[in-house]
Amino acid sequence: MTAFVSFPGVKDKANFEDVVAWLGITIRREKQTLRGACPRCGGHRSLAITPQHRRSDGSVGSYFCHEEKKGGDVIALVAHVKQVSQHEAANMLNDRYGGGVTPPGTPKQTGNIETKSRTFDPEAYAQRLDPAHELLAPLGISPNTLKMFKAGYALSGVHRGKLALPLFSRAGKLIGHFARSLLGESPLLSFVAGQNPAEHIFGAHLVTDGELHIAGDPLAVLSAYENGEGNVVAFLTDGITAQQWEMLSSLMDERKCDRSHLF
Repeated sequence: MTAFVSFPGVKDKANFEDVVAWLGITIRREKQTLRGACPRCGGHRSLAITPQHRRSDGSVGSYFCHEEKKGGDVIALVAHVKQVSQHEAANMLNDRYGGGVTPPGTPKQTGNIETKSRTFDPEAYAQRLDPAHELLAPLGISPNTLKMFKAGYALSGVHRGKLALPLFSRAGKLIGHFARSLLGESPLLSFVAGQNPAEHIFGAHLVTDGELHIAGDPLAVLSAYENGEGNVVAFLTDGITAQQWEMLSSLMDERKCDRSHLF
């Protein structure tokens, strides 16, 4: 089974109604809703499915089981019916429909990030960042640590006037940068078109075996490494979804981490 699967990629490929048929759910259409018995919980009309419902993360399709009073996206549906974790459910969907795996070191084949990577060199961009700029001094992070992360003050471009921070692939390849404001501007973190912050865990490329710490801000990750602490990561979204926790669990399994706690 694959160690890491892109949940957004799987959801983009797996048509909700096809998945319902694959799961063997007998349904009856009632206007925009499909109703049927839940293979796991029973009940003649306990399962309600809305294949065209657009969720807040951009994916399409939702389910709700009235017996267990729980619902979610297509991955959550498979996890519910098959009684497996969401990571295992995503692997099942990827094996059947594809879309969830990017081989190590290979650029993504869909979406805006691939288009950008053909015309934009993130390594060259990192070389133009200033890790010793005076506006970074209050952060208490040395230029050497910033260089190690391929981060620094952006003198030009879309991140101009902000701290540009890296996005790495799971294979450790630099694939782009996002920005953190330095003067209290909103939003605190900003991303260019095609970047989905929910798909990334900052600092994941440096994780090794041992205890894993979760910080609340990318700056805390940098500060930890500045002070000799390793294995510190941060999510890049305000709220943390179940899918992101599954990503973290997958990372910990892959790198043989013992446990995780807030840093």
